[in-house]
Amino acid sequence: MALSVIGVFLQSCSTAQSHQKSMTQHTGTAQKGTGFTASEWKPVSGVHLKDTWHNHKLPSAYEVYQLDPAAVSRFFTAFQQAGQVQAFTIPLPESIGPQTFTTKDAGILSAELREKYPNLYNLSGNTTTNLAHIRLNYDGQYMTAMITYQNKTFLLLPWEATNGSVYYLLYNKNNTNETKSPFENGEKTDNK
Repeated sequence: MALSVIGVFLQSCSTAQSHQKSMTQHTGTAQKGTGFTASEWKPVSGVHLKDTWHNHKLPSAYEVYQLDPAAVSRFFTAFQQAGQVQAFTIPLPESIGPQTFTTKDAGILSAELREKYPNLYNLSGNTTTNLAHIRLNYDGQYMTAMITYQNKTFLLLPWEATNGSVYYLLYNKNNTNETKSPFENGEKTDNK
């Protein structure tokens, strides 16, 4: 068990390094100040993450990134001030590489809820090629995302390390160590 976890961790670190090279070439897509660029994503290796965080189990394979909380906050603040679309770039795992999404308000929150929770954001967007779609959420402290790319689903979650620092995990949903409900497995349930 320990060797397989180490193997997954080393594979994740190696993949993160190759994404950093790819992202360096892709950084020019979203201009600084007008979106969230590929250069914001800092691959991290050697960090010890907690086995669980906020009722989630650590995925079996993932990439770890450090994001500047001020940069995340600036993106969402700029989005609110501009009241229009913003570019958001994220490095997808599995050799897919950076994808830039044109994001806009998902229209989930009513005006009353928006007023009551001004730091809560729900964005959605597509790449210019429409190969990928993103749902991006922010609660004023952390962001989460679900990205669909062709037939794959990737998740972005904040995750606490054993030293108390918070990083972001990016992983294929198939690598989730969560127990699926019968509904998620496509099983029919008897609703008596």
